[in-house]
Amino acid sequence: MRGHARFEALAGALDLGEATDDERAAYDAHAASCPRCTDGALAGEVVAAIERARDDETWRPQVRAGVSTAIDRSRVRRARTTANLLVCAVVASMALNLAFAEGLPQRVAGAVRPVIARVVPFPPLVADRPSPGGVQGR
Repeated sequence: MRGHARFEALAGALDLGEATDDERAAYDAHAASCPRCTDGALAGEVVAAIERARDDETWRPQVRAGVSTAIDRSRVRRARTTANLLVCAVVASMALNLAFAEGLPQRVAGAVRPVIARVVPFPPLVADRPSPGGVQGR
């Protein structure tokens, strides 16, 4: 901006409280020597124009895109986690079905029984074989 238009813009900045100290000093120096700026009618017009601009200004923040993006990311993350858990559940189910179909529990129980017999120092409470004399249990 050149000439007087610069000082008119500074007047607006001063009225809104957005001018720096250097700009305030430059405007004060200009206003003291300029008959146009010292004229009350012009100053009133500038202030009225600034007030109209301030009152007519509407602020509409653009938050929809940011919120939509965050929601979409959350949905994708949740869907990915759900799919991973579902795949893990299916694999675990198939592994357990295969293990039981192959008789793995019986083999493990048969392999563990001798180990338990060595570790446990007392005889089992229920005998696997019939007791001598044909009497079972009491």
